[in-house]
Amino acid sequence: MRVKGGALVVALAALTLQACTIAVYDLRNKLENPGPGMPSCDVTYSISLVSAFYTNTFGKRPTNKRRTQEARDKYVADTGEVLRQKGCRATYVEKDDEATLEIRIEHLAHVSLLPQELLSGMSAFVIPSWGTRKSEYVYSFGDKASGRAHRYEVDQKTYHHLTLFPVFWITFFTADERKVYKDALTNFLERS
Repeated sequence: MRVKGGALVVALAALTLQACTIAVYDLRNKLENPGPGMPSCDVTYSISLVSAFYTNTFGKRPTNKRRTQEARDKYVADTGEVLRQKGCRATYVEKDDEATLEIRIEHLAHVSLLPQELLSGMSAFVIPSWGTRKSEYVYSFGDKASGRAHRYEVDQKTYHHLTLFPVFWITFFTADERKVYKDALTNFLERS
């Protein structure tokens, strides 16, 4: 029973600590002009993922292999879903040289506080703050058939203040990285 109670306390503490924060992902470098789109709808794709986390104290550390594999599996599923929605036949391959669409994903999670966030936290969120963690995700797409390639960067913007407590739950919808990835892939397919 103690474990369940401890888990409940940790879960409530996590929600409370985040309860005055709203996070939003901002996709940069979108292609604006309509392109010819994918020349072929028979796509084989490969995904390369580099994942790490960064703290101000310890610097950059790699994410454990299990979490990296789970994230890769989600990207494989999401890529297949987007390609099928576009009417393409999609096949995932392990080797880059067998792929017609190469996807490179870099994830660097900034887990330390920004200086302004520290000030806000020390004031019990009475002093508002906001900050941007630049290039938390980087998506690079390359279509071998056409030679087109593009790189997207995703920033995480956060807003902190005591008055945000009633609406902190909106973060569960605005900080959906999988949606941002699908948007980037769709933008590349339609406009490259």
